[in-house]
Amino acid sequence: MNIPMVPVESSNIEAVGYDSESQTLRVTFNNQKSYDYLGVSEKLHLGLLDSKSKGSYFHTHIRPHHRCQKVEQAE
Repeated sequence: MNIPMVPVESSNIEAVGYDSESQTLRVTFNNQKSYDYLGVSEKLHLGLLDSKSKGSYFHTHIRPHHRCQKVEQAE
């Protein structure tokens, strides 16, 4: 799945992308690892983008409530 990524200002998140059709939120962390979080609403995605602290928002509203899968990087 090709999800366009948007760079964000955060101490641990590098970029965020969202696919509204599948409700998949892709998060790339500063360690260059990416994960897809499944079943994330558009409201949560926009909340993450609008939050002052992306990391806090992510760890409170998304990470504990949504299943994730690691995105394998193409070589």
